Amino acid sequence: MISNLQALKYFEAVARHEHFTKAANELYVSQPTLSKNIDALEKEIGVVLFEKRGRNMYLTPYGKMLRDYVQRGIGEIDKGVEMIQSISNEKSGMISIATIHSKGSFKLPQYIKGFCDKHPDIRFKYSQKSTRKILDELLSGDVEIGFCSNYDESEEYNSLHREEILTEELCLIVHKDHPMANREFVAFDELLEEEWIGYSDDTGMSRAIKDVIGDGEISQNLRFAYLASEGSAVIELVQAGLGISIIPKNTKLNFDDIVKVQFSSPYLYRHIYMVWNSDCTLSPAAKAFRKYILSLN
Repeated sequence: MISNLQALKYFEAVARHEHFTKAANELYVSQPTLSKNIDALEKEIGVVLFEKRGRNMYLTPYGKMLRDYVQRGIGEIDKGVEMIQSISNEKSGMISIATIHSKGSFKLPQYIKGFCDKHPDIRFKYSQKSTRKILDELLSGDVEIGFCSNYDESEEYNSLHREEILTEELCLIVHKDHPMANREFVAFDELLEEEWIGYSDDTGMSRAIKDVIGDGEISQNLRFAYLASEGSAVIELVQAGLGISIIPKNTKLNFDDIVKVQFSSPYLYRHIYMVWNSDCTLSPAAKAFRKYILSLN
């Protein structure tokens, strides 16, 4: 292992020019400094890298071998530096975001489109996950910005900062043959005997519903026949006539066999938040995107 990477850069310049003076001028160092570094490198490796013939310097076979490796290595390092500078640039960076699965009024791609119209060289690494997984990836630093619904601001998540960006009204969905299908409004306590399609505990929808109906009699009497982690799966189960469920009111349903019914009591809604980890430094591009999203509210 070479202990002095600067010496390898000096070696590459001398190897390319096969001339100490030209290499020293390119590197803005004195010729004695350059010679000292090359001598130290030869001693560390244990071979002679250059030989002098008259006034000229020539690479030895060992020197030629090392030159090829060093040039490739320096090239990879330079590419790595360029990549980091590119993705950390506010005007041409890469932003890693994660969002919940949503078929409601929260349309993150539309927000991204508006941002990219102003920042055409910024790219996104985009993924969809449950609220719990988004929070975990924010904590680990795998994601810079997350978009999720409500969660318990416990000590586990105390480093996460959130800003509400949207509130969505929720509604009931039933199969078209269900007795409630011809109702305009329904109260929650009318549904206690129904078979429910629920949301798994790692989703924000599960938390949003619990926040509204609480842990009292209504919550305790609900019968969940199935649990799903995505809204699309919930809709498919209702479409099959396996139960009733709750979705964002603005969800577009392309099915004639599912009907939306509004709640009269209690009023159901969920909050959508933009979340980031206060203990992690956001890239300039991510900061610009965060600022843009906050400016929309």
